[in-house]
Amino acid sequence: MPATILIIGDHDPMRRALRAWLEMTFPGCRVIESTNGKEATAMIKASSPQVILIDTGLPMRNNWEDLTHLKAIAPATPVVVLTSYEAEVDSTHAIASGARACVSLDRIPELLPALATLLFAWLKEADDGYERITVR
Repeated sequence: MPATILIIGDHDPMRRALRAWLEMTFPGCRVIESTNGKEATAMIKASSPQVILIDTGLPMRNNWEDLTHLKAIAPATPVVVLTSYEAEVDSTHAIASGARACVSLDRIPELLPALATLLFAWLKEADDGYERITVR
């Protein structure tokens, strides 16, 4: 079973570009997408992703409440917050809300080491039946 990465974001071009980049960078990983918190909740319950990427610009209740809600339904799943706002401010809120990392969308290459670390940590804990993760 491949590792699954869930992208939660309402901006279609950004989400699609991120998905394409992830599929190219982590071949063999399954990348799934959600446009809102309600859909994401159902996908988390159905797919049990190994990593969740969430855009802080989602038009839902409150970004930090949403993150707290996601952590409540998937407490062991690492969440990386993607932000287009001032990274230092968002990073403080993200970490306080349960995220493992906060990456500014204008610095998306910094996402690679964070994801690689999280995916390889998951792989170390996974059963031998899981497919290996490679990074290109």
